[in-house]
Amino acid sequence: MCLIVGLVKNKYAALAVVAPIIWDAAENDAALNDPFLLNLNPLCTVTSVPVESIPFGTRVTTDTPKFGNCFPIAVSRQLEAQDVHVHHTAIRAGFSIQICQNQNEFHAGCLPETPSAFSSRTARNKVYAEDQNIIGTALFLKCEIVVFEETTGLEAGGIVRKTFRPNNCDINNPTINLHCTMIGRHFERIVPSLPTPVSPITAVSDILADSVFY
Repeated sequence: MCLIVGLVKNKYAALAVVAPIIWDAAENDAALNDPFLLNLNPLCTVTSVPVESIPFGTRVTTDTPKFGNCFPIAVSRQLEAQDVHVHHTAIRAGFSIQICQNQNEFHAGCLPETPSAFSSRTARNKVYAEDQNIIGTALFLKCEIVVFEETTGLEAGGIVRKTFRPNNCDINNPTINLHCTMIGRHFERIVPSLPTPVSPITAVSDILADSVFY
């Protein structure tokens, strides 16, 4: 496992590339100081804030397999977009190691299981990820993870923005942005919206208009 962790650290040099989605720093800081603070783990600050929708100019992907590995696969693919290659099995192993190494800190959030039992269970392939696994992933990758999660509430748009900011967060690492459904707890990536395609006819008309001399 040490080799995996070392590989992630070396690869993270590539994460200096600007993230595809730029979050407003003031908005993030305000979110981390609001009354929706969730004290799940002293190693990671977690907030849950009602929002109207996912950020403007972004969309939710639909290509993440739905068989229990959707969270680590979605995280892996977000890293892949930044030219960082970490297989989803390494991510699952990484958050399991963090839980095992910090059992006292994870104790409250893993009830009724012990952290050791929780880590062993969720380390298995095709086991759905819970918030404690997201905290472990944030600690493992040393980055902030934002999950736009569907809720049953009527506030805002029925979505809450959960921000997981680990104490060891490296500000040079990009935020990983995900969407989670209420039914089935399925994770997908949040990515920039595709540009609106321009029809050939419109493009030719624009060229002709620019070439007219008055």
